Amino acid sequence: GLFAFAADRNGSERYAIHVREIGGDGGDMGPAIEGARGDFAWAKDSKILFYTELDHNHRPWCVKRHRLGADLAAAELVYEEKDAGFFVGVGKSQSGRFIEITAHDHTTTEVHLIEADAPDLPPKVVEPRHRDREYSIAHVKIAEQDKLYILTNADGAEDFKIVEAPLAAPGHANWTDVIAHQAGLLIRSMVEFSGHLARLERIDGLPRIIIRELASGAEHAIEFGEEAYELGLLPGYEFATINLRFTYSSMTTPRRTFDYDMEARTRVLRKEQEVPSGHDAGDYVTRRLFAKAHDGEKIPISLLARADTALDG
Repeated sequence: GLFAFAADRNGSERYAIHVREIGGDGGDMGPAIEGARGDFAWAKDSKILFYTELDHNHRPWCVKRHRLGADLAAAELVYEEKDAGFFVGVGKSQSGRFIEITAHDHTTTEVHLIEADAPDLPPKVVEPRHRDREYSIAHVKIAEQDKLYILTNADGAEDFKIVEAPLAAPGHANWTDVIAHQAGLLIRSMVEFSGHLARLERIDGLPRIIIRELASGAEHAIEFGEEAYELGLLPGYEFATINLRFTYSSMTTPRRTFDYDMEARTRVLRKEQEVPSGHDAGDYVTRRLFAKAHDGEKIPISLLARADTALDG
C-alpha cells in the first residue's frame, strides 16, 4: 500500500506532496511534487495521483496527473483555469468513484468529474458555470441507479436547495427538486453515505442535522436537549457505514464529538473538550429568546445564566 501527504516546511503555504510505501523504509518513492496547494486524490489503481498546482500569484490554477515512477516534468495537465479570479481544487467523492475537480470564486462554482477507475479520460463538466450560481455534488445510488444530489442556489434558491440529476446527464436542464427551497431555512452542507444523506441546516439562527434514508426518502432530525447550540459534520472517510460523526457545543457545554447511528438513532460520546479550570455544565442554563426589530424581523438571542440566577427582572 501507498500513502501520500503534503508538507509545508517554511510557512509559505506552498506544499510538497510526498509518496511513500506503507511499511517501507520511510523514504519517498521518487522526488516530491513541489509548488502544490496540498490537495490531491488517488486514482482507483493507486498508480496515478491528481494534484493542484500554484501559480506565481499563489493561486491554484490547474490540476495535473502524475503517474508514479514517471518524471515529474511529464505530469499531464488535466484541467487549466484561465479565469484569474477562479481557484481550483481537487478531491475524491465520498463514494470513491469520482475524482472531483472544482473551479470557483466566491459566488460561482463549476464541477468536473473523472471516473477514478478511468483516470486517463478527460474530465466531464456537471453544469457549466453561471454567474452567481453555486453548487456541490454528492454521488448516490438509489434503486441501483447512479444519481447526483446537488446542493445549489440555482433558480432563485437564495437559501439553497437539493436537487437530483441522472449521472449520465447531470446538467441543469435535468435538475429536479429533492429538498425544495424554503426561504429562511439555510442548507449549509451535505454529506453522502451508501444508504443515507446527512445535511446541516440553519433555521431561525439555530443549526440542525437532518438524516435522509436514500431508499425510502424518510427523514429525521437529531434531537438535542438545550435550546441553543452549535453543530458540525465530520464525515470521515467511510462510505458504506451507518455512523455519522458530528460535533456539538453550546454556551454551557464544551465541544463534544459523537458517533451517531443513523438507523438506530443512538449516539456515543467519543470525545469532550477539557476545561483545565474545571466546568460543570449543570451549573448553567442556556435560553433561546427572540426580540422584534423595528422592521418587524425576529432577532434570535442566546442567553446564558447561572442556573441559580433569579429571573426576577
